[in-house]
Amino acid sequence: MASIDRQLDTAFPKRHLQITPSNTVDIAIMPMAVYCAEDGTAQVVDIDGTVLPYVMTRGQILYIRPVRINATGTTGTFYALYN
Repeated sequence: MASIDRQLDTAFPKRHLQITPSNTVDIAIMPMAVYCAEDGTAQVVDIDGTVLPYVMTRGQILYIRPVRINATGTTGTFYALYN
């Protein structure tokens, strides 16, 4: 049972921080997911440097581990969810 508890302990994020979009500065901690706090578009940069826009609504969770959310083209408010 203890091993199941440890697996669940790492399966869900325990911390969060507001993402400040930037075209040059990466997110301090690579999140497990991105939560949308205010409707908008997130210009998501993945680990390979690929940028794609995600149109999101409040309460939506984007299950990707971005390195950065670019400022150019990003609207809305987003939180990084991490362990």
